[in-house]
Amino acid sequence: EASRQQLSDAINAQEKTLGSQHPLTLSCLSAMGNLLTRAPKITKELLEEAEVFNNRACQELQIRGMNSKHPIRLAALYNRAHSNLLKSITAEDGDRLLGVAVKQLQEVHGGLVERRGTAHPETRETERVLQEAR
Repeated sequence: EASRQQLSDAINAQEKTLGSQHPLTLSCLSAMGNLLTRAPKITKELLEEAEVFNNRACQELQIRGMNSKHPIRLAALYNRAHSNLLKSITAEDGDRLLGVAVKQLQEVHGGLVERRGTAHPETRETERVLQEAR
């Protein structure tokens, strides 16, 4: 809970100083989505809240024209995919969400391979998650 409050404070401060659409503000939104999906007890409500943060970050970064291989956008895309993967476990449309998450992870993995190479820890971790999701 303390981490959530600190990140919320950081988002508010960045929105005031940098603006709500600045890449660093959007990165914090994505980090909030990630934090919510890694809570000790994940609930449907937390996943829905995470989805709002992740979708806003991804959409705004795309609108701003940020390249899909930019590290901030890759992190946001990964966080959104992770959230969809978790939601797929209990959702009625779990198979559809799993398919969405796999496509998103494939996009992230491709970007990481191109940007950082196959040996980079983030690339390998994304590959591991992707293999488990399949």
